[in-house]
Amino acid sequence: MNLHDFDNIEKCGNFAAKDGKNYPPDKDGNAFILSDKYKLSGSMHYDRLPVSTLLMPPVELSLWSDEDFLAGEWGYIDGKGKEIIAPQYIYANDFVDGLAVVCKGKWIVKSDNSYWCDEQLWGVIDVNGNEVIPCRYEGIKVFDNTSEFYRVCSNGKWGVIDRQCNWIIQPQFESLGREYHNGLVEFYDTWEITEDSVCGIYDANTQKVLRTR
Repeated sequence: MNLHDFDNIEKCGNFAAKDGKNYPPDKDGNAFILSDKYKLSGSMHYDRLPVSTLLMPPVELSLWSDEDFLAGEWGYIDGKGKEIIAPQYIYANDFVDGLAVVCKGKWIVKSDNSYWCDEQLWGVIDVNGNEVIPCRYEGIKVFDNTSEFYRVCSNGKWGVIDRQCNWIIQPQFESLGREYHNGLVEFYDTWEITEDSVCGIYDANTQKVLRTR
């Protein structure tokens, strides 16, 4: 997601400024005035623009988040600026193939004015806000090369599910690679992937490890 910070016009990318207002493009590339209550935005896809009512200071977040800058209080508007999904997610992504990964939770402001969330409940929604994958998982990540499957964390381990919430690979790994090819996926022995992380290939078709290095 490419975020747009409305308090800093130089970061607004494909937004234009006029009379102190910021104008994100609608689905036809035209501009409309965004409500003052929104502080951040993602990118327009499937006539849905993620918007946050909260512009957060430096935050302390759980280890499941790769992109701390996505934190906020997110909902979605359409190409005319109408709010379709009310702000209710502490994380929200752009729509891909009509679906978006989101996270429910409640921010707690700590003594140092940073934010923390005790419980993060990740899921996937459609463009109307219906939960295609219920918001009950510890983490959900997309694959770079397919939107038919998701990397999902349950009980501290990562596995793979399809859009119907069927487990294709049971949660058993510390972390998984970013691509999924015909049932094959890389796995790692640490949640933070480095050059020293032990890597292997798992085959969902046979439910077996093919090799490790």
